[in-house]
Amino acid sequence: MVEWNDFSIYLFCAVQYDILILNGSLQQLCPICSVSGNNINHKKRNSTMFEKRKIDWVATLFIFAVHGLAVWGVFHWVNHFSWKTTILTATWFVSCGFSITAGYHRLFTHRSYTAAYPLRVFFMLFGAGSSQGSAIQWVSNHFQHHASDTRKDIEDPHDIRKGFWWAHCIWLLHKLPNIRPSYVRTLHGDPLVVLQHRFYLPLMLVFTFFLPAMIALCWKDFLGGLLLAGCLRTVVQWHITWSVNSIAHTFGDNLFRRPDQSRNNWVLSSLLFALGELFHSFHHQFPSDYRNGWKCFHVDPTKWLIWTFSLIGLTKNLVRTSEEATQAAIQAAQSQDPP
Repeated sequence: MVEWNDFSIYLFCAVQYDILILNGSLQQLCPICSVSGNNINHKKRNSTMFEKRKIDWVATLFIFAVHGLAVWGVFHWVNHFSWKTTILTATWFVSCGFSITAGYHRLFTHRSYTAAYPLRVFFMLFGAGSSQGSAIQWVSNHFQHHASDTRKDIEDPHDIRKGFWWAHCIWLLHKLPNIRPSYVRTLHGDPLVVLQHRFYLPLMLVFTFFLPAMIALCWKDFLGGLLLAGCLRTVVQWHITWSVNSIAHTFGDNLFRRPDQSRNNWVLSSLLFALGELFHSFHHQFPSDYRNGWKCFHVDPTKWLIWTFSLIGLTKNLVRTSEEATQAAIQAAQSQDPP
């Protein structure tokens, strides 16, 4: 276990690492970015071929407890409404939401762009505040999800073929798959990410519950900050993230005819709170693209945020699939029978 006085060493190394990334001295690669629909192994995986995972009682109790507190939060909101607490909740929702979509997902998992050190720190802190695991654990799970598209010997942690509710949330009530070193090798070279992984539990407790509660205490609404900006906001964000694994693999247009059943859900994608993550068929086809909604009119707040930050130098090296490659993939897919 790293001691608290090691913070200075980690942070110094993190700054050096970040300078190398932004200068292009280190190349960020997405291990699955070369996967395309034409390369996919279409053999069906037997969903029972993997060892059954045991119930994780700590995770189960935590998830149910936060849901229960979120229900209490709804009643508190109605009976003790506060504009300040509502604004705090919305601010925390946006900060933690983008830290997952722009941070954990498109930056640390798929290396769709590079980000300046302050932005990376922000993503690390508020990513922990989303209570979805450390960046290393999240990236490993997500890589397994993508790798299972092409390799039938790799288990998808939230395999949609086990059922809608398994893919949505039941998988989280079980022991998570072990972190695969090959999927997170690049992250282990990033001291900032390693630091967050080592201290994930205290960071999660502070940024999920303690900090919003203490901020709300400034206007004497400690309980509102805890229940609304903490618990209710967390539960809503959980279900938005989980819907990518369930809804976006069940309902919508399988534009690229992908056997992984990923869909572009045009209806839910138009809602801002989804942050653009439900253009999922495109994402599985071109995982290294910083956009999920590839057209300019597609509602994808995460791509807008990344692009806007590029104007002021906070993000660079945005990976973008050409329109020709996109249309070629669509035409090739339409000539195939649906999977």
